[in-house]
Amino acid sequence: MSEAQVVCKQLELPLEGSVPSPYGQGSGVIRITSVNCSGSENNVTQCSLSMGSSSNHQNDVGVKCGKGADYKHGDIRLVGGSYSWEGRVEIYLEGEWGTITQYYAGKDGAHVVCRQLGYDTHYGFDKDYYHAHFGEGVGTIHLNFLECSGTEYRLVDCYSVSSLWYHTQDWSVGCLNDVPEEGEVKLFYSSYNNYFSSGLLQVWLNGRWGVVSDTVWTIENTNAVCRQLGRNGITSTDSDYSTDLPVVMSNVMCVGTESRLIDCPYATGGSGSPVSLRCTFLAPCAHGDVRLTGGQSENEGRLEICNSLSVWGTVCNKHWTQAVSKVACHSFGYGYEEGSYHTYSTFNRIPATLPIAADYVRCSGSENSLKECTYFSHSFSECSHNDDIGIICPPANCEDRDVRLRGTAGSEKGGLVLVCINKRWGPICQNNNEAITKTLCRQLGYTNRDGEYYWKGERGMPVQNLTLHCRGDESRLFDCTYSRSAPSHCTYYELTYISCEPASCTDGQVRLVDGATDVEGRVEICFNRRWGTISGDGWTLIESTVVCNDLGYEATGNDYSVRPATNSMPVFIKTVRCSGRQLSLLECGFRINLTHSVHLEDVGVKCKKCKIAK
Repeated sequence: MSEAQVVCKQLELPLEGSVPSPYGQGSGVIRITSVNCSGSENNVTQCSLSMGSSSNHQNDVGVKCGKGADYKHGDIRLVGGSYSWEGRVEIYLEGEWGTITQYYAGKDGAHVVCRQLGYDTHYGFDKDYYHAHFGEGVGTIHLNFLECSGTEYRLVDCYSVSSLWYHTQDWSVGCLNDVPEEGEVKLFYSSYNNYFSSGLLQVWLNGRWGVVSDTVWTIENTNAVCRQLGRNGITSTDSDYSTDLPVVMSNVMCVGTESRLIDCPYATGGSGSPVSLRCTFLAPCAHGDVRLTGGQSENEGRLEICNSLSVWGTVCNKHWTQAVSKVACHSFGYGYEEGSYHTYSTFNRIPATLPIAADYVRCSGSENSLKECTYFSHSFSECSHNDDIGIICPPANCEDRDVRLRGTAGSEKGGLVLVCINKRWGPICQNNNEAITKTLCRQLGYTNRDGEYYWKGERGMPVQNLTLHCRGDESRLFDCTYSRSAPSHCTYYELTYISCEPASCTDGQVRLVDGATDVEGRVEICFNRRWGTISGDGWTLIESTVVCNDLGYEATGNDYSVRPATNSMPVFIKTVRCSGRQLSLLECGFRINLTHSVHLEDVGVKCKKCKIAK
């Protein structure tokens, strides 16, 4: 029976039986007198043969093979590989299978082969091999000098010539460099835009791609598929797609909470029409947006960036540097120290259904986000998902409730409002903006007059869960009524930006803030039309006297404990030394502060209520 099995295999037919002479005796010379096959051979000539010469046909053998597949002109197959996605390319022409020579076929031809066989060609996993890499074929060599543009959907649509050649030059193709994970899904013949993707549903099961039967298909099944692809399911119906792939899954019964289709009960094999469906994007992303996924905490994970098709993809680690990690961490609101980076294995492997969105990323380290760096938008040949980058970001160097502005042109007086919560900077959504702007500008040391607020889209840093209700007369943002929850209407296109006016003050002018009366409080001094504080190291009654006299009051001998300013306001000067004869602090000795930003030593004074004549 092993010999009959090889005969039917060579004919691409299933075996039904083998009996001596069921179809009568032949005639002529018998050239092969004995055949011994193991059953693994693809052709009778690969079996052990005894050659001879005889005319006795009493022992002629007959074989009954089953009905074969209905092959069509131009069908192709891969033969001889270890996996179904690789092997020698054979094409069905003029009623028989034959091989193709390697000349001119190349990567474009491999791209067409893989597309025709139903493999995903978006990410450049196809590869071609020369010199009968998966063994020499037998029989006809159908095509030679094959030339494809790479855009064809069938190999027979490429230009070629028919000529005599040798099987030592048979062409082979591999359609995958990364072996998919069991249960991986994709939408083939997909159409993508900013809102949805659609196509023929394919699933990887038992080492091959196949389709899913639409028998008892439900919206819960669609939701599981679209959730696995990172999108929301809208409908389980779409345009019909033809395919030669087998049905590998049927009678799928999801409940709607599964994150992968393979987690649902199903039957292997089956019949019926293949499922095609449409999914909307879970959260449409803008080109250049970034996120971290797969980590144990918010400050770590696999780095993903939104490509030009508004689809999330991974980032290749080729030529990755610590400066790039530093900028990536800035994008998420974390520290300005250099973050550590790792390959994909630290944060779990991503299914190859996501594209590789960026590689060869170049940053100087001073950028606010990866959008300002340069990178190639895709990688076809040198990167695989084994090269996916992951990063761990250090906490931000800030205290809870700190506020700062991130300008786009180096402006200190305007930009995106960032608030520090749990050692992480993040924007806030616009709400009651006019009053918030007044309070923020005051906290930052600018004028109390109305600041300008505006909004525009920017993504990257997660929005802080913070809802504020300000009157506009508060000294700092967190003096407003607030709750730790994001406004229900919040989107990335409603983030709070402000533009403040310079303070109406002159260099060296002082004021008292946050005191119980107008003659006591924290001392603030004006420089470059912005208010800031004074560090109290070495501060004595003499310096307090100069401040009170400058304001038209008399000093007292009492120390005054003040509420420190927030880190949002600068500390302008420190180590002030006065003799007591000066009319203002600018006439005293002091040091300009360049690095000190801690407000625990902010100076406060208490003056006598009665004014003195200046």
